[in-house]
Order: sequence, then structure tokens, then C-alpha cells
Amino acid sequence: MAEQRPPVDAFLADHPRVDLDYLPAYYPELNPVDRLWKVLRYEATTNRYFPALDELWQSIRGQQRRWSPQKIMSVCSVT
Repeated sequence: MAEQRPPVDAFLADHPRVDLDYLPAYYPELNPVDRLWKVLRYEATTNRYFPALDELWQSIRGQQRRWSPQKIMSVCSVT
């Protein structure tokens, strides 16, 4: 009987031009959402006091709505 390979190994064997690279579970430099959140949090909350959680969320949502698609692409390093 032929030895069975894991599906990923079988796929890679059939497609020699495909490479897999290991990425750690948490790597914010490679995750655009983490970059977006960092800038959004800074712009919406720095040096401000929010007496209620709803006010914090309103500030974040308001800042998010003011962003243009170009700014989002820039923050995410998308060209």
C-alpha cells in the first residue's frame, strides 16, 4: 500500500513552484488590521478622557468614518 502524505505535503509536491513560509501566530508588522487599529486608536483616544464606554466607541467610530480609502491603503502599506 502506498504511503499517504498529509494534504499540504501532497499539494506542495504536486506544485513545486509554491513555497510556504512560516509566520508566527502574532506578527503585527504583517497584519494590516493591527496597523489600522494602532493608528485609529492613537488618533481617536490619545490625551482624551472618556467618562463612558459609549463615548469611547463613538470617538473611534467617528475617526474611522473620517478616513479616506487612500489613508487606509497608506496605513496598510498597500500600493
